[in-house]
Amino acid sequence: MDKSLMDDTTFINFFGKPENIYAMEYFLECYLNLKEGSLKDKFQLLFEETLEKENNESKTNRVDILLMEPKIITNVEAYRNFGMFEMIKSTYYIFNLCYLYLVKKKKYKKVQKIRQINIVENLNDSILEKKCESALTVFPLNEMLEVVIIRLDMLDKVDYNHGERTKDYVTFLKYLKAKNSEERATFESEGSIYKKMNEEIAKLIRSCVNREDFDHDAWNQKIAFWKGEKSGEERGITIGEERGENKLIQKMISKGKSDEDIANTTEIDIARIRKLRESMT
Repeated sequence: MDKSLMDDTTFINFFGKPENIYAMEYFLECYLNLKEGSLKDKFQLLFEETLEKENNESKTNRVDILLMEPKIITNVEAYRNFGMFEMIKSTYYIFNLCYLYLVKKKKYKKVQKIRQINIVENLNDSILEKKCESALTVFPLNEMLEVVIIRLDMLDKVDYNHGERTKDYVTFLKYLKAKNSEERATFESEGSIYKKMNEEIAKLIRSCVNREDFDHDAWNQKIAFWKGEKSGEERGITIGEERGENKLIQKMISKGKSDEDIANTTEIDIARIRKLRESMT
């Protein structure tokens, strides 16, 4: 079944894959009016990183596409419909992210700037309508936190000027708005990136992956390994827990990987891997 990229599941599962990070790099370059390639390999990407509520570890909320670079954290969310409830949720997300840094006893001045970008297909709140009359509205909460609303429904209704990358930026947003693969195919004349995205999205849709099917802990571990990084304090957010590691080890064992291969790939103690293998027999 064909889908729009603004479908929540499709958006997350495409843009949240580390091999597709080029698409988010391109989008943010256009958004920030940067030269193409400026943000290549500048981000660490996390997929649906769990954010724990204070004093209630059993309840969590998740962010969608979390991009971390040395000076700023960007969370990108897609909404078919956006109202005041979603606006409140956005502020809650970024305050949660800020809290994660402060509880690690980092000094306030060293906490990274946090940007929450909401790409919205339809705005359905009268109060927000008055505040978001353009295709782009930025709400600075303070010097380090901001919520951004990008309205796809306004792209054809205003004389839009976003600087030197205006054409690229608007084209990308219109691509996100496309209803199906047939409409997305019409963008391939705009640049090779659209052909590349179309090919990957087609594979994703054919696989019929559901958001609920993802093992989020194991996925976060995979991203860490693919990026050649270890989990730890320096990343700001701890990636994966022992449960997620065990699931990843089990998957690698089931694929016929040796204990040595798994240890070299994951940097997990080989004795632990052997013990887990024994428990599977």
